[in-house]
Amino acid sequence: MLRVLVLLMTVATLAGCATSIKLSSLPKVEDSSTACDVYIVRKSSLLGAGLRYKTALDQQDFMSIASGHYTNIKVDCGSHIITVKYPRQMFAGTAEAPLEFECTPNKKIYILMWPAVEVGLAVLSEEEGEKLVQESKHFDMGKN
Repeated sequence: MLRVLVLLMTVATLAGCATSIKLSSLPKVEDSSTACDVYIVRKSSLLGAGLRYKTALDQQDFMSIASGHYTNIKVDCGSHIITVKYPRQMFAGTAEAPLEFECTPNKKIYILMWPAVEVGLAVLSEEEGEKLVQESKHFDMGKN
């Protein structure tokens, strides 16, 4: 039994080396001088490390994010929804976790996602967000 557990943890760790991928382009920002910067951070964790979470902005899938990665995007001012799609327990279908947030001109928004029985999402303070970004690997949506 111990061997099986060690093997499963090794596979999960190696699978955690997965990288984030771009699924589509984001909508064009109408006015970049007043747009806000949104940082989406997936906390590094062994739980679900081998899975990428499909992430959508206002119902448009734009990336699959790996454990320990973050990306930053420009978003027009106003109300928006980030949605994370992830496999249900025992891979019985897909579940979604939405989070509504408000963008104001030139503001930085930090959104944290973390694995649990269900994926959690929260808006962080700028101080908490900056710290987490520094601990995470950057995924550049413009280059991928």
